[in-house]
Amino acid sequence: MFSHWLVMLSLWLVMLPLWLVMLLVSDVVSLVSDVAGVDDVVLLVSDVVSLVSDVVSLVSDVTLVSGVVSLVSDVAHYDVMLISDVVSLVSDVVSLVSDVVGDVVSQVSDVVTLVSDVVTLVSDIFTLVSDVVTLVSDVVTLVSDAAH
Repeated sequence: MFSHWLVMLSLWLVMLPLWLVMLLVSDVVSLVSDVAGVDDVVLLVSDVVSLVSDVVSLVSDVTLVSGVVSLVSDVAHYDVMLISDVVSLVSDVVSLVSDVVGDVVSQVSDVVTLVSDVVTLVSDIFTLVSDVVTLVSDVVTLVSDAAH
């Protein structure tokens, strides 16, 4: 029973900082996209990618795994296989979380790039429509001047 509690505590210690970072990233991206332009959001996402990468590196740091090993090894009646399994499990969880965070950040970056491209396309369409209206106005003026 104690080993299950120890494993759950270890997983919770790994997952909590990553969950908090993802909440922070989500809130910051939402706030900035409401306040700033698309270009600012692209720059923010780039900064967030660096931040998340640093956090994932910190979580997967050897000191965390070493702390879990030290905590588990303090329990004298557990054998070496249990310690090895817990370390392997924590390592797998850190690797999985790192992959998921990387994929999420990549998807957010792709969406921001797509939104930026759509905004540019809409801007180009409005410029084209404006040019056509100006051309039609010039033709009407020319025809009107020629009629007089």
